[in-house]
Amino acid sequence: MLGILLVTAINFVKIVALEKFQSLEPALKDEDKRNIIQVAVGSVYSLPRDFLHEKPKEEGIDPTLDFDKLLISTVDALNFFLQKLVLKERTFTNLESVLLILHRWMVSKNAVERERCLHSTLHILRAYAEASESDAYIPFNTLGSILGMLVPRCTDPQVTVRHLAFDSIDVAVAVAMRVQVSAVSFNEKPELSLNYLKSQIISDDPSSLFIVTKSLGKYICEKLPLDQLYPFLRCLVNGLCDPHSQSSSGASVVLNTVIKHRGRELRIEIPNIIEAVRDILNSVQCPHTRKGALRCFQNLANHHLTAVLVSLLNSPVPLDVNTIDIWQTLSQDKSLANHIIEYFLEIFSDNVISSPPDPHGRSIAYVAAHKPLAAICALREMFKVPEMETCSKEHFDRLFSSLLIVSGAYVGAVFPVYSADNVKSLAALQKKNDPKSSSQSPVRFAIETLKNFLLCVKEDIIVTSMNEGGYWVMMEEQDKYPEAVAALGRSICVCCPDQVPKLITFLNPMLNSSVDVHRIVSVSLFVEFLSQSYKGRKTLTEPLMNSLLGRLVDSSPVVRRLCISGLGNISMLDKEQIDRYSTTILSAMMTGMDDREDPGCNITLEAMSGLSSILSQVAEADVRNILINIALRIKPMFEKEKPLVRAAAFTLFGNLSRFANGPSKEQFLEQVHGNLVPLLLHLNDEDKHVIKACKYSLRLLGPILESDEMNNMFQKHLLDDAHLHYGDFINDLTKTVISDFPDKVGFYSTTCLSYLKSPFTTIQCNATAFLGYLLGNIPVEKQNLVAKERVCSALLVLLKDQCPEVRIRAAESLSLLYNY
Repeated sequence: MLGILLVTAINFVKIVALEKFQSLEPALKDEDKRNIIQVAVGSVYSLPRDFLHEKPKEEGIDPTLDFDKLLISTVDALNFFLQKLVLKERTFTNLESVLLILHRWMVSKNAVERERCLHSTLHILRAYAEASESDAYIPFNTLGSILGMLVPRCTDPQVTVRHLAFDSIDVAVAVAMRVQVSAVSFNEKPELSLNYLKSQIISDDPSSLFIVTKSLGKYICEKLPLDQLYPFLRCLVNGLCDPHSQSSSGASVVLNTVIKHRGRELRIEIPNIIEAVRDILNSVQCPHTRKGALRCFQNLANHHLTAVLVSLLNSPVPLDVNTIDIWQTLSQDKSLANHIIEYFLEIFSDNVISSPPDPHGRSIAYVAAHKPLAAICALREMFKVPEMETCSKEHFDRLFSSLLIVSGAYVGAVFPVYSADNVKSLAALQKKNDPKSSSQSPVRFAIETLKNFLLCVKEDIIVTSMNEGGYWVMMEEQDKYPEAVAALGRSICVCCPDQVPKLITFLNPMLNSSVDVHRIVSVSLFVEFLSQSYKGRKTLTEPLMNSLLGRLVDSSPVVRRLCISGLGNISMLDKEQIDRYSTTILSAMMTGMDDREDPGCNITLEAMSGLSSILSQVAEADVRNILINIALRIKPMFEKEKPLVRAAAFTLFGNLSRFANGPSKEQFLEQVHGNLVPLLLHLNDEDKHVIKACKYSLRLLGPILESDEMNNMFQKHLLDDAHLHYGDFINDLTKTVISDFPDKVGFYSTTCLSYLKSPFTTIQCNATAFLGYLLGNIPVEKQNLVAKERVCSALLVLLKDQCPEVRIRAAESLSLLYNY
């Protein structure tokens, strides 16, 4: 105890000495002033307040000495020292600098230190007020920051500190009003006086504290001039991480109140405020304070929504946890959420990909434009908020379509490259752009956003269906994306058919877009809307058909293929609609078969599949005029490299048999004879689908040939899953050909000669065998039916072929010609 007493006495002498020292010339430098204040304040504020409850009896202590008085004298000496320091350079800047130095004790965890610091603050402000009574007009240019330091103490855990804070604010405002009586923004009749608020601040009840603090915020709104508004808020933001939860919560209440009432005046400072609050969120410990801090973004957005959105969208992606919380807080306000969605939809309507030109002329990857990608990331988090359900449903058609289009645009795209200054760490940047990172790609963000949207509007069945079919994964691949979109379209028809007309209305203008993915998504959905069965489809058929017909000349082969595929689904319509559109659709299918910019024959394949489907539904009269034309268009497809195209062509030719008994019978029969050889040769094709298609067609065409024996062979031996002994079958068949169609033998042999040069080795061998069996089975008296010299010469040439199998077949066929 003796030690504490000595320290107190020494400190008293020290403070008096410092007071004399600071009055000397020249004036102290800022760093010296800071050091002196820290030494003086640190040695006094930390002194315990209750160590002299019992008078010391220790030897050497004057029993008449008043220890309480000594402590009070020491504190008073400190305050007098600080007063002199402020008044020696009587400027508001100097006043602020002194209070900033004291601020570390103002937020101390030690209640005694906070109380003494507030005593000093009040003493300094009162001394300054008295000294400046007669001063001419001087702008109080630090009022905002000073009030910002004092406000958190108005809800301090200690009632004494609260009262001192209120008194300090009262004095500071009084000084401002006296020196700036002409300020228009001042209203000298606030709704509540500080004295009244001070009397109400004694309760620790949270609801009572909230009411008083909110009233304090309104008071400050009335008293704070415009030029001090941002400094006040900027300083108050630091109060959000006050070590005392009551104080930080109080700061958040005042912050929100001031922004709510005067946020309109903050337009130019919006980015700075957003950045300050977002950065401070990492240090906020109290959950209630964090919630209040996030709420201020709502209040800012109610005044300057566009400015807030622009600032938030500048955040690097993926978003950090603070930015995510901000977006989710904004989405809790339905009005704001609606406006945000409108703003984002406008962003998505522009190109979401930005590919800077490569100075070296090399191809580069698509780069996702930052702003749309940031909006996608924001929506991904916003859709997790339950309050978003209503407005998401209101904008279902636009959000669904836009998110689907953005997902398609992002297939194969990479993240924009940010500088190290724009991200928290270079390591995070490198990880984000690592292609091996499973969850870090623009297309996956877009797909995740679409999933969250569907979950938000309670369409869980669609999400589940897409998961089970693996379609979400398919959306990440360029070639499979249209198929995944089609799956979504089918689910929409099943789960929310009422949205189909709205989706058509929104997407129809996209068909004229210069961006391929806009047209691909629109057509993919339209195809499903046309082919699925749902309420109201009949009234939508005509506009959907017209939309698809209009894109048959699209520059994108994917769009043309999808249109052909959709138009081929006419078989799904009722009879009346089939009759109405059949002629138009047949013409469209014919056009698709002639597509010259279709290297993969995908459009041709769709056209033939569509024709097969349509021909099963239409009347002979609708096909009569184009039947032969169709047959002629099909023939070149028999020798396409792609097996599926060959199979589709043979199937389609077989389906034409449905119209062979009408007026076109004779003409079609000629086409059957003309295509019989390739059908027979491809019975032994390398691809099982082609073999099955040839069997199918020959069974259909058999009755038309007017040869009972040949038809019986087709029906008996050409079963889909039965194994065919090709050599034996052709041997027997050629005998029937010779007996039933002697006038066609020469034609068949000439046709077969052209296949000796087929690019397919198997077909070469089949043609060689066919010729061998055909000529070998012709009786001597009928050998003049064929050009035997020409056939033999062709077979002899094949003996020198590079392929051993062809040479073997040629030798075998020549061995059958022993009668020649």
